[in-house]
Amino acid sequence: MPQAHAIIGPTGVGKSAVAVALAREFTAPIVVADRIQCYLDLPITSARDDVGAGEGLQALTRLHLSQRSVADGDYPPEQAMRDLRMRLDELAEQHPFIVIEGGSISLLRLLAGCGEELGYRLTAHTVHIVDRRQYRSRLRDRAYQMLRADAPATGMLGELAAAWRHTEQRAFVASINGFEAVLEWCDDRGVDPLTLSTRSFTHAELDEIADLIAHWHVEHGYEQEQVFSRLFTDVPTAAGS
Repeated sequence: MPQAHAIIGPTGVGKSAVAVALAREFTAPIVVADRIQCYLDLPITSARDDVGAGEGLQALTRLHLSQRSVADGDYPPEQAMRDLRMRLDELAEQHPFIVIEGGSISLLRLLAGCGEELGYRLTAHTVHIVDRRQYRSRLRDRAYQMLRADAPATGMLGELAAAWRHTEQRAFVASINGFEAVLEWCDDRGVDPLTLSTRSFTHAELDEIADLIAHWHVEHGYEQEQVFSRLFTDVPTAAGS
């Protein structure tokens, strides 16, 4: 029976690097179980392309669940789960081993509840937060890189400004991890989010925003850690066994 091995864990903990290494070892495709990474107009905010894979990434098959834009609105977990299962079913017909990479709480809850409904053997490995101080520092550095201090309009701030133009989707946009923090900063400073792509930022302001994004990401990461410690408790952890 084919095996689907899930690499799960909090935001920014290093899941992608683990998934890529495993995919190389077993010559396996990767399915990214992340709803926000399906939005083609949010590559920076979602870290869609930030896989940290190094040399040889082009030789790997790395598949997302769908292709969406902010104008499409929220991607419901139930729909994402149907798309995930369809991806896995198709791949299981061709590959003996599949890597699932993800940190979406809602989506992974649904996957963990599938049990024996799946036509392949599900195993899982959780990448944990080892050192909380280092984790916070890493997320802060990651947030600053997302802001692209040399050209903020091309980073997360530019993506938020463009997304905010979809007025009918603002509730969805405001719920996206990372955007929540920037919108909080905008509210405190009286800044219109629509101006984020054209506004000049001081280094002090970018530092403030990066700190706030890191804080939100860390809090979300701790929540993920707690939830994932309870998921897949009855699922084997060994890959390729």
